Amino acid sequence: MITAEIITIGTEIILGQIIDKNSPYIARKLSEKGIQVLFQTSVGDDKELLKSALRIARDRANLIITTGGLGPTANDITREAVSEFFDIPLVPDKEAYARIQKILRNQYINKQDEYSKQVTVHPHLNLPPSPFLPLSEGDRGRKLRDNEYSPPLVGGVRGGGELLQKGDLKGDSEDDGIRLSLKADKLQYLNHIPLEKFYKIYIVLTDETIGDLIAQHSRNQIPLNKGGLRGLLKTCIENNESISPSKVRDKVVFSLPTIMRDKGNFFGTYEYFKEVVQSLILQGFRQFQISNLGAMELFDDEDVRLHADYPLYCLNPLSALKLRELGFCRHTLSPEDDKENLQTLFALDADVIIYQDTPLFTSETCIWANMKRSCPGKGRCGFNQVMLENEYGDQFLAMDEACKTVVIGERPFSITHLIPKLIESKQRDFRIDLCYKDYTPEIINDIFLKIQDKSKVENSVIGNFERGLL
Repeated sequence: MITAEIITIGTEIILGQIIDKNSPYIARKLSEKGIQVLFQTSVGDDKELLKSALRIARDRANLIITTGGLGPTANDITREAVSEFFDIPLVPDKEAYARIQKILRNQYINKQDEYSKQVTVHPHLNLPPSPFLPLSEGDRGRKLRDNEYSPPLVGGVRGGGELLQKGDLKGDSEDDGIRLSLKADKLQYLNHIPLEKFYKIYIVLTDETIGDLIAQHSRNQIPLNKGGLRGLLKTCIENNESISPSKVRDKVVFSLPTIMRDKGNFFGTYEYFKEVVQSLILQGFRQFQISNLGAMELFDDEDVRLHADYPLYCLNPLSALKLRELGFCRHTLSPEDDKENLQTLFALDADVIIYQDTPLFTSETCIWANMKRSCPGKGRCGFNQVMLENEYGDQFLAMDEACKTVVIGERPFSITHLIPKLIESKQRDFRIDLCYKDYTPEIINDIFLKIQDKSKVENSVIGNFERGLL
């Protein structure tokens, strides 16, 4: 039997500042392959200590796996220590270095040499096309194998290759090879959408959607963690024969709100959502989207895939790198960005929003109660929305959402007519949001016709996309 030792490198792990979540995952995967893990070792960011650990491991195991210490800083010494210990020289990968220079040019010139450290490799190894960097033409269109070169996730998990290939999106967009994702805050919208054409379906966990799910389970007398949710989602897609029940969990991502306040429990801010998340995980769902870094604590020690929504503001290449470092498998670019900056962020794990009623701000204060100087109580309040106007004549819609106020523009943000330009810039992943407003089947159908035709949605705005950032 092949034996193995796993060596984890990082002073933060030795000092207890972070938890090693990679080793347990690696050990499980090795065991599944029939490889017996004999030892797990942790060592700080010290080259000589690491070489000593390698020497010990070489004498007692057939296979040595190291994890950690591969970043661009001076403390990241794994590649140098391994090179010296095994007497294997490191050589730069010129193509990868050129990609690094391209992504940092005009923004982080002083860091180019620092990041060049990450593209030094064994001369007989090929450095993979990193999802952290823009792809060359030769890399685009190549589908990666499962778990190949994808960013680390929460719990030390690495995701399957999040790469598209021509034909991933079937139907009218097949020639473009684009992938569409959908975000919705009402379950009934799923009945009016061609879900078979969507890569991911983001379901917002609002009081309403959570209540709908629980009510459905209650009517069927099926607990949330005993199969009721799968049945409900299967009902939502039963008219789409190309989606089998086994694919539901691969498509569905549950999205947590930006502001999360527990109901009636000031000291337990996230307890309400923690119970919901745990029920979904027990149900077998493993994909979640967050808009608030504080929500990451809901997933401590959980084997999940996290998606970052645009309120985390990925506005430059280093912020994209940081999101991947934190364990996010995908992120959404900001609809407030302009086209020139967006183009520097196009990547295989990034989504561009092409239709959205963008929330301009969210407040815990009810605007109606403030205007009336009284609150009749949630059960007796009939307030839904009110139109506001500023001194320039711009109109905005202030809407009630579980006693919070969300303000959106009178007209939606849409760049559906600019999809061909985005495709020319090598972006292929796009997202449509149906949130905040009430969307009729007719409105939904019109949006998708515009996407199909790559035409402009009437009475929409493009925000900063063409005019640039102010």
